[in-house]
Amino acid sequence: MTDGHFDVGKNCRSRIIENNGDKMDRRYIAIFAVIIIAVAGVSAYSVTNGRSSGDDDTVTITQNDGTEVVVPTPVSSVCVVNTNAAEFLSILGLSDKVVGVSSTMKSKPTEDWWAECDDIGSYNTPNPESVLNTGSTVIIGQCTSMAITNVDALKSMGITVILLDCYGFSTQVGDLKQLASLFGDDEATAIADSYEEFFNGIVDTLRNASSTLTESQKKTFVATMGTSASSKYYTGAAELSGMLEDICGLKNAISEIDSSATSSSAQISQESIVEYYNENGIDLFVLRNTTPYDQGQSEIEAFLSSHPVIDSSNMFDGMTVVKTVDSKVLSGPRCFVGMIYFITLIYPELDIDGLTVENTLADYNSTFGTNWTSVQLFYQYGV
Repeated sequence: MTDGHFDVGKNCRSRIIENNGDKMDRRYIAIFAVIIIAVAGVSAYSVTNGRSSGDDDTVTITQNDGTEVVVPTPVSSVCVVNTNAAEFLSILGLSDKVVGVSSTMKSKPTEDWWAECDDIGSYNTPNPESVLNTGSTVIIGQCTSMAITNVDALKSMGITVILLDCYGFSTQVGDLKQLASLFGDDEATAIADSYEEFFNGIVDTLRNASSTLTESQKKTFVATMGTSASSKYYTGAAELSGMLEDICGLKNAISEIDSSATSSSAQISQESIVEYYNENGIDLFVLRNTTPYDQGQSEIEAFLSSHPVIDSSNMFDGMTVVKTVDSKVLSGPRCFVGMIYFITLIYPELDIDGLTVENTLADYNSTFGTNWTSVQLFYQYGV
């Protein structure tokens, strides 16, 4: 890393391999070692990323729920109803393999190529006939949440269903590498390795910085899902909470207000939040939604209007309040953006090796051939 930039490759699939230099030499040595181990009788599963030892034409994918799915490879085309998986396939250079997407992805594409794919129905109940009409027999959806619910119907039509979240700072790299393994594409595998280096380098830098904080120095946050009176709050079990706590060194006030919560979200009374604020203080309030940046003020005012107890407490005047614009900077391939933003916002004194949202996204774009903006991703109330 130089001046806060991760130098892990060029904006070209082939250059990522060409520029690996000595790493490639080490990779060849590792391959020879794997061959020797395999001959010695060690299970090929443990050394070939899930590839069956008895059949070189299948890969075993381990879903986030632990279910194993055997997939004939190489996969020539897929349908995708998971937007994170779609974004990962873009950086792998495999978007041309996607022939069908969900209705929402097609009608509201965040990448142009989504609109060119066939509509296969909703993300949770894709139409089996529509999937088969694309010419593909493989579909990729999420696993932990927003999962495909008609799996049996799809399987009965000969469709292989793969459920990978492709989000979660501790699991998404593994999901990405499993995606790459489906297509028998060495360049895609190399790109996945580059993403792993890029992403883990950022995570390690930020985690090392926040680890220097003492318990008394750690600041608290509350995060909610929307503006209505029925909006739930993220508990300690939520992925967003894990990221803000583990990577950014923050503490979730909701975990203390309702320590019995087991799901990722919970209904919390306004009175409980105000009481906690008065007794302990809250430093950061995150309103997570995807409305445009220029609606930030009106969205926060809408939240206060539907939460009169919080509004009358004037607690927002004593904390940092942020409305998100793009949910993908908090979860999925670009969640490193949210990590960098919040740690620099709340702990500007920490040394994070010069990382900024702007320069890190610029590196990401140049390395993986994307064009994501770093402008107006977060609206800060009262600033």
